[in-house]
Amino acid sequence: MTPALLLSVVETPPPTFDKLESIKLLESHGWTKADAMCSLEVIDFSANPDEITIRRAISPFAGSELTKRQRLQVAQKGLVTRKTREIELKDKYRPEIFYNMFP
Repeated sequence: MTPALLLSVVETPPPTFDKLESIKLLESHGWTKADAMCSLEVIDFSANPDEITIRRAISPFAGSELTKRQRLQVAQKGLVTRKTREIELKDKYRPEIFYNMFP
């Protein structure tokens, strides 16, 4: 082979990702920031991982596990919202009840 042909065969290295870019990558695929950060804890970013390395590392967190965690988060948020509304209603009507008891 001639040197010109050898240069065309040499591949460029795959792009590497830092933690912020990895989080953005996962968010673009429907992950929440919290889930992305949790799944990326197992990756050593000082080794400059590429996209394939990142996807392999997060695979245990993906699929049905991700959906399950996201549904649990939504349910927990709903419970917090419900309790907050109950407290607000109690605080709103508590003075009226108290003053009506002692005219």
